[in-house]
Amino acid sequence: MHGCTELDPAGLLKLKDSESLRALGVIEARNLYGAHADALSQLKQLVHLRIDRCTWRKGPVRRDQDGVVLEPRDAKRLVPLARLTNLLTLSIAEAAVCAETTKAIASLPRLTGLSLFKCSGVDDESVAELAACSKLEVLDIGYDNIFMLPRLGDTAFAAIARCTKLRVLWLQLRTELSPAHFKSLANGCQGLAELRMPGEALDAGALTQLARLPELSVLTLNWEKEPDTAALRRFAELIELRELTLIGAGIGQSLALIPWTQMTKLVTCRLLDVGLSKSGLQALSKAPALTILEVKLPPISSLSVDDLIHAETSLKTLIIHSADWHAEELSRIKKDIGSEVVVVIK
Repeated sequence: MHGCTELDPAGLLKLKDSESLRALGVIEARNLYGAHADALSQLKQLVHLRIDRCTWRKGPVRRDQDGVVLEPRDAKRLVPLARLTNLLTLSIAEAAVCAETTKAIASLPRLTGLSLFKCSGVDDESVAELAACSKLEVLDIGYDNIFMLPRLGDTAFAAIARCTKLRVLWLQLRTELSPAHFKSLANGCQGLAELRMPGEALDAGALTQLARLPELSVLTLNWEKEPDTAALRRFAELIELRELTLIGAGIGQSLALIPWTQMTKLVTCRLLDVGLSKSGLQALSKAPALTILEVKLPPISSLSVDDLIHAETSLKTLIIHSADWHAEELSRIKKDIGSEVVVVIK
């Protein structure tokens, strides 16, 4: 259900008679209120539910007798979803939640995947309730540049560390991460295989803790500022790393500092909006197992088509986001880079 302007709760309730309905997405729907959440909670056959970028009616501001603003009831309207005991995955984006909401979510007995991307109210108290998610394997509590959330502290990361089956953790723009938080994760989430986090939080102390994760094989880092060069020089300590994604202009001039020759299991590298230079490409090309490279250049880049064509690599697949290169230049890449390389232009 995408972009519904007047979604009738009674219409949602009729779906409960559909025994074959296992997955439902309510995306960019408008004018939702508590009755919609109650109706969704009746669809007990659902295994996968996505509520994404919907517009909810705002309730009146409530105050106590001293005039202090109370927690809005809006944040509690998703609590009835606790009735969906068959859910395996739940994705909620850009909605109001609170500790009571996450406590209800944590009671779902089969839940393995949860996304609360850009949900307001994701704070220490609400994240602490997720410690009860004994089967949780995937968790996203990140946000983006246009939507700031409360900073998380030790309580939140200690709770995440108690999700011992966690395999995928997305902490996009969570710059409050500290080596102590990574230590908690390394102590509790030994099976963590994929991590997305801001590059600014990666210093030498954090990398020491990440190196303790024996199954960490997929890492995504987003830099807004200059990276910690000491951490970059120690990337080879992430010995199981097979897929590395680097995002943002901040990392461009420092690519050569990464010990690519020692990253013997790295197969896939993505450089998105990175100021890739000829020297950076030459350093990257020395990764012995690298076979897939995806490049999205910023509007202004010193890398030329000839630099890419003549780089000595063992690539089998090259994915290019065309940036400012002309069609003739892109055609040259496909023609001259080598018949054994599959080139995909987006």
